[in-house]
Amino acid sequence: MPSSESPTGNSESHALLNANAQSDSANDEMWDGIASESFTATNIITCAENEDEGKRLKNYENYLRRRREFGEYRTNENAFLRESLRGSGKLLSLENHKGRKELLGWKNSILSAGGEVETGYANGAYMSGDTFCDNTDVDRTKLTSLEEVAISMNHVVKGEGREEEESELMHDFFMQKPVRKAIGSNVGVHKMSKITEPKATTSADLLSIITDCDNATIVQSHLKIVKFSKCSDAYLGATIRNEGEKVIVARVIRGGMAEKSNLLKEGDELIEANGNDLRGKNVTEVCNVLKSMSGELSLVIAPFDKSNDNSQRVSSAQVRHFRALFDYDPEDDIYVPCKELALKFQRGDILHVISTSDENWWQAYREGCEMNGSLAGLIPSISFQRQTALCAREFERENKLESGKHKDFFGCTKGKSLIRGRCKKGIEELRSVAEELSGENDEDSEILTYEEVTLYLSKTGRKRPLVLCGPEGVGCLELRQRLAEFDKDKFASAIPHTTRPKKVGEIGGIHYHFVTKRSFQEDAKAGKFIEYGEFEKYLYGTSLASVQAVIDRAKICLLTLKAENLKALRRTTFMPYVIFIAPPSLQQLRRQKEILGQRGIKDEQLKLILSEGKTTEKHYGHLFDRIIVNIDLDRSLEELKEVIRKLETEPHWVPSFWPVNTTSVISSAEFDGK
Repeated sequence: MPSSESPTGNSESHALLNANAQSDSANDEMWDGIASESFTATNIITCAENEDEGKRLKNYENYLRRRREFGEYRTNENAFLRESLRGSGKLLSLENHKGRKELLGWKNSILSAGGEVETGYANGAYMSGDTFCDNTDVDRTKLTSLEEVAISMNHVVKGEGREEEESELMHDFFMQKPVRKAIGSNVGVHKMSKITEPKATTSADLLSIITDCDNATIVQSHLKIVKFSKCSDAYLGATIRNEGEKVIVARVIRGGMAEKSNLLKEGDELIEANGNDLRGKNVTEVCNVLKSMSGELSLVIAPFDKSNDNSQRVSSAQVRHFRALFDYDPEDDIYVPCKELALKFQRGDILHVISTSDENWWQAYREGCEMNGSLAGLIPSISFQRQTALCAREFERENKLESGKHKDFFGCTKGKSLIRGRCKKGIEELRSVAEELSGENDEDSEILTYEEVTLYLSKTGRKRPLVLCGPEGVGCLELRQRLAEFDKDKFASAIPHTTRPKKVGEIGGIHYHFVTKRSFQEDAKAGKFIEYGEFEKYLYGTSLASVQAVIDRAKICLLTLKAENLKALRRTTFMPYVIFIAPPSLQQLRRQKEILGQRGIKDEQLKLILSEGKTTEKHYGHLFDRIIVNIDLDRSLEELKEVIRKLETEPHWVPSFWPVNTTSVISSAEFDGK
């Protein structure tokens, strides 16, 4: 059977906190017997086709009505209890007269015209003191006269310390003949009547009228009959869940027969299937019933009442495009509503999201899959993925605190360190200016989910920088040199800045930009360098201006950067295309070094390159546009040339936050046409 899901978004959030607390009443399952076969919807029937079906529909309607009335009764009862507590005279008296000596009496709101009272009466429910008299013997069948009430009111008013003039005014008002006559005429009919507790009224009479009525249209007005028939190329595409004793359509999947026919809606209640009563059954029992059926499927449904829907779901008809920044396998996810409908994807895959109405689970297609005629898959939403990642992170932090070591999310010892790397000139230390300026040197600060992307094709001839990234010794510098020599009119490298003195034969602006140390440091503080570092007491760095100068000459700027610097470069307007050069196997790497004349390299050095490559790909793989395994330099060079050709002639997905020209963005209509 399929896996379970909580009934609502809130319940799913709760399941996130207590993943083991699952039961049949909180399941959301795909209809195995239906989803595995194909159906065509025929029609919706609003009246019974035979007498037996009509009787069943009447019983279902009466059941729904009684359930609805009971729900309304409980709602009104709870509201009455809340109002009673808020309006309690005792509570209000305690709050308004706190600390005072209270004079309490019995307030009789039912008046009758009785005989005149000359001197007053003894009220058994009234006593002078600080407490209530709980065991008073009061005959509540005897109504109090207007004169008695006036005298009692006068006594209470005086006891509360009010002015005598106010008491006389109130007494004179009630003693006026027109007032006495008006009150007496309205309450006289209740004289000496027995006081009974109010009885809640129900709609039993109306229910009996409707039950006895032969008009099937009245009884079946809240039900519908939906019939499906098998066909060869469609799926029903729906899941169910329990809400108490109800069997509810939990989700309608895009691309399925339920969505295409528009016969089933999320929130509809399943009452009957081919004459089998589904009320009170859990999802496992319902799925077993549906699996055993063949041929035509007839469902009795109570349509969802949108007027009672308090959810804040946002419908989204427009397709949105995202690049996945993490790997997802439904088989490893304990929170997925339905593993059969979930979509497996890898980091870097493009996902076309067609529905974000559910705050926890979106519906999407993976790039390369057919969007027409197939079922969409479920993927965790951004907010839900963040929630699960935060829980996992907190769990790991607790474990690391217990072990006495505080490490980051990826298991590396946490602490501030300089970003290190080497360029062609032998710089030992390079630091990312983005890290220094923004302070983003904590990998824990970022939770990777999705990156919204736009399909882009340059229509202005703008050249995107090509960045080669990889562990030291994998061959990035060799590939950059070969690519630059292959076509000097098409490729160029950014000219670096340095504070060292000019050597013989060097030309400023061609080999290096020679600057003073003070000028270099000021530019570094201003964030004008992509990366910079110190080597043998001299500073070296690659500036943003140098990259822009290559772009302005309509050439592709070739860069070799450490992975730590990629985030800063992506925040610029350059729109870089990043290729990760991954190391091959140990034997292939050794042979490659021997071909380059580098003999005598120890296995430990080669293993260090392999280890650094895996670590870099794990930490920064979401920033790579392409990965090339450098088995052979000539083969890798040809692969680079093919990537560049496609980059100039074919559209590519780029982050939507990049300041791309609107004329270069491919619209959704163009994409759908593609």
